[in-house]
Amino acid sequence: RTVSMSSMNESLLQSNHVEIVNVEDQAMAHAPAAAEELQHFAAAQNLNRNESMESRKSIQQNIFSIYGRLERLDVDPINQPYYVDTHRKIERGYNLNGQIVFTSKVFYRWILTVLIGMAIAIIARAVQVSIQVLVDQRNDQVEMYVRQGSTMLQAFVFFAVWNSCFALVGGLLTITLEPATAADGIAEIKAFMNGTHVKHFLKLRTILVKIVGTILAASSGLASGSEGPLIHIGAGIASGMTRGDKVQSLCFEFSPAILGRFHNDRDRRDFISAGAGAGMAAAFGAPIGGVLFVLEETSNAWHPQLIWNMFTAALVATVSLAFIKADLNSGDVSLAGLLSFGTTNSVQRLRDGGILADSSVEAPIYWWEIIMFVVVGILGGIVGGVFNRAVSLLSLVRPRNNLLRAFEVFAISLITSASIFYLVVLNPVCRDNGLWTCRDGGSWGDWCSGPLDLDTCKGPTSSCANASAWMCQGGSSAGRSCRDSDCEQLGGKCVPLQIPAINRGMQMGCDVGQYNELATLLFGHHELSISRMMTQAWPFSPYSIASMLKAAAVTFVLMLITFGAHIPTGIFMPCVFIGSCLGRVVGEYVKLY
Repeated sequence: RTVSMSSMNESLLQSNHVEIVNVEDQAMAHAPAAAEELQHFAAAQNLNRNESMESRKSIQQNIFSIYGRLERLDVDPINQPYYVDTHRKIERGYNLNGQIVFTSKVFYRWILTVLIGMAIAIIARAVQVSIQVLVDQRNDQVEMYVRQGSTMLQAFVFFAVWNSCFALVGGLLTITLEPATAADGIAEIKAFMNGTHVKHFLKLRTILVKIVGTILAASSGLASGSEGPLIHIGAGIASGMTRGDKVQSLCFEFSPAILGRFHNDRDRRDFISAGAGAGMAAAFGAPIGGVLFVLEETSNAWHPQLIWNMFTAALVATVSLAFIKADLNSGDVSLAGLLSFGTTNSVQRLRDGGILADSSVEAPIYWWEIIMFVVVGILGGIVGGVFNRAVSLLSLVRPRNNLLRAFEVFAISLITSASIFYLVVLNPVCRDNGLWTCRDGGSWGDWCSGPLDLDTCKGPTSSCANASAWMCQGGSSAGRSCRDSDCEQLGGKCVPLQIPAINRGMQMGCDVGQYNELATLLFGHHELSISRMMTQAWPFSPYSIASMLKAAAVTFVLMLITFGAHIPTGIFMPCVFIGSCLGRVVGEYVKLY
């Protein structure tokens, strides 16, 4: 009151003197009660001091258990003048006429960027080959059971046991060794790139478990793919490049002093951006798409050097993977990425061989077809919205116990095996696979179903031969599809050709020269099914409308229950597969009406 009174005007003090005295008298009257209350409060504090300390420790422990694993990355540069002056270092680099052209750190950054792209390409190819080998072995064994006259129950038992064992092993690796490898890892990458340090997410053991788990999950028949986890793998490889103490034992060419220059959150964030973009590029053969993916979905920190580093890593990964795959594509390096939709050149070569009659790649696009594209987009948006909402609801009832999580993976595998197996058995739709064609007569080169097909091939000397196509060898028309007469007239010989066994589809109870549509769609490689739907057109449509709708529906439901389980799974491939089925169905209806 004294301080406030000293700052008041004298006239104001005189006018308010009576009121101030009254207030002072009332305060003195209540003072004993207030003092007594303070004494009781102090006594209570002294009595409960021990309990308060214990309660405070309990609250701190609870807070740490909730937020202790979340730390902020130190990515902001320090621009304080004193700090900059005291930590200034002499620039070292490569001189040209006495001037530093670029520093050694920039040079090694580009070297590491190229190595990241090459490493991701090698790992992507290894994952793809491993999945193909395991899936082919499983399908060959199932078809052998069917061909030998075994019951469908025996074939199903083998199919279910194979898938369940692979899925359970992948789930146990994830649950017991590295829970951070569950799902595709893109959500964690988003969190890390936006400044949150997620522990154990980019460790070497995490990446190794991710690679093995991805192979096991994709080989077990689950509705998942390897493209999403490949982004996490690429980010982990890039993060490892910034850890000199971890890479020293694996890469002796680089000393810890060189790698130690990038052992900070800012450089690690930039390298992880490049690794994630390179993983996306290797998955789909799209280097620019990998850069745009990181720009739109993950990182919020951009600068020109980062863009060039990301594009270089993505380009190197795409080109390296294309050359690695060239050995199985007759030297064709145009089919880059794990999922390749084909090119005009490759499709044209197949058409010249007699396998395809037309190509959707070469077909013109008319203005009224844009309306159909809008319809496909609307269907995709509806399916995506329903999926997101359903995943959010299912996440509330996912098990939290490790034992229940392992049982969940096992149960999902059994449900997946039972649903797709009996859907194939109960709805057999057979179609000629192009392995047999007519020889001689007016129907030379037309597809037939096998040696017992006496109706397709026309002519007294015509027969159904074991040839997928007929090509002229020698003469002026060498290398083109032929019939016997026109090739011989030009000085050549019409010889049979065979398509690779992997492109024939699964027979699964169908006659010789035919494949089961649903078995090929659901048992085989989704990449081949998608390529067929996009490149194989009339008159040899690969799948019927009913088969594609059934395959899309069952894949959607299985993807819904699979995504979120504790096993490395990706949803890029199932989503592309469902979209391809819906788009092909719309195209088939447009052709009909």
